[in-house]
Amino acid sequence: MRGYAARMTLSVPVDDEVMDFSSPRKSLPFRVDDDLFHAAPDIAAELAIEFSDAAEKANDDSKPEQQIAVLHAMFNMVLFPESAERFIARLRDPEHPIGMDKLNRIVRWLFESYGLRPTTSDSPSSSGSDVLESGTNSTVSTSDAA
Repeated sequence: MRGYAARMTLSVPVDDEVMDFSSPRKSLPFRVDDDLFHAAPDIAAELAIEFSDAAEKANDDSKPEQQIAVLHAMFNMVLFPESAERFIARLRDPEHPIGMDKLNRIVRWLFESYGLRPTTSDSPSSSGSDVLESGTNSTVSTSDAA
């Protein structure tokens, strides 16, 4: 039995000795109406740092332009460039809008896909939905999560 175990140990393929940090997916696709968007399978580290800094500087007392810039930075961070451009355009499009309720659901889904937990917004523009899923920590901010 002892010789058999030694042979099993020696027959490990070389590929099993290499730690693979590859992403299992090419993108995180999601649909809003007729538009298909693609988010990156992971958040790029440098973009996350830049976003975290911008989000930290913005608060409820910030001007709307600054809050909008942080929102755009977040979608430029997680969506592929073409998707980010179309998504951001729809945030202002009166004919094909992405409204606050839909935006909040998309952000929640994206952050959950990345293993992060965004908080519900305390701002007046909140959708009003305070329903948290079991295990959701409402004290973690999105800037901390990034």
